[in-house]
Amino acid sequence: MKIKLISLTLLACSILTLAFDFSFSTDPVLPTTPYDYSVNLPAHFLTDAGGPLPTSINGLDNTPVDNPITNDGATLGRVLFYDTNLSSNRTISCASCHKQNAGFSDPSVLSSGFAGGSTRRHSMTLLNSRYYQRGFFFWDERAASLEAQVLMPFQDPVEMGLTLSELTQRVSEQSYYSTLFTKAFGDNTVTTDRISKALAQFVRSIVSYTSKYDAGRVQVNAPGPNFPNFTTEENLGKQLFIRPLTNGGAGCFGCHTTESFNSANGGPQNNGLDAVSTTDLGAFETFPNTPGFRGRFKTSTLRNIELTAPYMHDGRFQTLEQVIEHYNSGIQAHQTLSAALKDANGNPVRLNFTTEQKNALVAFLKTLTDNTIANEVKWSNPFPSSPVPIELLSFIAKPMEKKILLEWQTATERNNDNFTIEKSLTGEKWETIGTVKGAGQSNQKQFYSFIDTKPVKGIQYFRLKQTDFDRTVTYSKVVSVQYQSSALAFVKVYPNPANTQISVGLNPETPLAEAQIQLINVNGQVIMTKKDLNTLTTELDISNLSNGIYFVKVITKEGSKTMSFMKN
Repeated sequence: MKIKLISLTLLACSILTLAFDFSFSTDPVLPTTPYDYSVNLPAHFLTDAGGPLPTSINGLDNTPVDNPITNDGATLGRVLFYDTNLSSNRTISCASCHKQNAGFSDPSVLSSGFAGGSTRRHSMTLLNSRYYQRGFFFWDERAASLEAQVLMPFQDPVEMGLTLSELTQRVSEQSYYSTLFTKAFGDNTVTTDRISKALAQFVRSIVSYTSKYDAGRVQVNAPGPNFPNFTTEENLGKQLFIRPLTNGGAGCFGCHTTESFNSANGGPQNNGLDAVSTTDLGAFETFPNTPGFRGRFKTSTLRNIELTAPYMHDGRFQTLEQVIEHYNSGIQAHQTLSAALKDANGNPVRLNFTTEQKNALVAFLKTLTDNTIANEVKWSNPFPSSPVPIELLSFIAKPMEKKILLEWQTATERNNDNFTIEKSLTGEKWETIGTVKGAGQSNQKQFYSFIDTKPVKGIQYFRLKQTDFDRTVTYSKVVSVQYQSSALAFVKVYPNPANTQISVGLNPETPLAEAQIQLINVNGQVIMTKKDLNTLTTELDISNLSNGIYFVKVITKEGSKTMSFMKN
């Protein structure tokens, strides 16, 4: 299949914006004695109850021998996890896509990256990550370990937009990391290996084991008997969850097994979301020599499932009721559908549960909610927020012809003298480009604007410095905007996916002698470069590439533009 990449000349600019409230830039606040990050599991996690499926987590822990959890290591990981300095424009952290109050998942279907772009898939919960026996991470299992996984979002061109060398530089620039690295590793040397190990320690420490289910489980000898603290409906749901299909149950425990409710079967599964896989091939993109992985995805834990909506790799289900109905009546006959979801004739299972039974399953799943996760301080944001005199409703930047329009509005103001508009081309060195008078005292919405008459081609950053009458200063977070020339505007890729070849089409205004085209894999590695172009259409042979997502980056003296496509 040949794909032409065509650019149009209709507009000269494109916009990428983010909006944030005012906050003080400050160091993390940490206890003198670090929090205890050891995982003290109750006995039922460690003792197998017997039966055909395992209930204990013994043998499932994917913690490598060279990276055990330490209190100082996990503390460092906590700071790294919440530090917005570690993204291209200092607006995004790991916690932006894995929110503590949402079970370390994201309430949005797709998460937003540093420049406002959307992630390809829904953000999976981080809970009980250490008990995924296979030890691979991401929905398509492209990371061979948690230590590898935690570094990938930093390098993703949508998520955080850094290189590994830029990451270590950003960490080294922050004064608070010197002591943290020394406590965790013996000296203050910053390396990507140490960053990955500290983050992995922090993530592995996030384990759920104090839910209503656990309070009942300690009172019985196995998961099967009725729990004394459960309602009749919750006990019915538990029985349906555990019982195999052949015994009138839903067979859920076969894929979400052990007390961790993780997969212990060692591989990704296809749960019949679609009859065929087209744009997202799942684990087959990572393991192209394993056709049985087409349309299969990693099985996530059900711990705190009530808090981690929306559900599935693409976030297609908003409620647990929709999830249950899928398994009840909506499983599709995909060619790689997991055997556990097929009947004796090889067809998709149809449970045909009653409304009472479906409601009971939902009620049971809610007993897995562990509210201590959302409130546990050792997993919370260590960077404090401070009360400020401005309640900022929005702050956006809009590229226009030969200018950039900045607009912001406030809900309330107290002692607000003025706003200073600051601009940066790097996100680090700032210059003042103007001042706007504040409203002083106000309990009504106030609207402000400022025009930057000297835009620069490419990405630039803006922030507001708010000054009180007593000269106290606070800063907004940063907004970024990409001001592009017509030579880069509206470049598109179609159709998508591709098979053997793509064509990159450049705008007639592009100076070919100074342009280049790069082909980049999902790890940020440049695997092909075309320079010294002599035609507006350049064809790239992709027949030898493994299946999966790739990026085409067009670079000119006026800036660059990156686009994605799928090879299958």
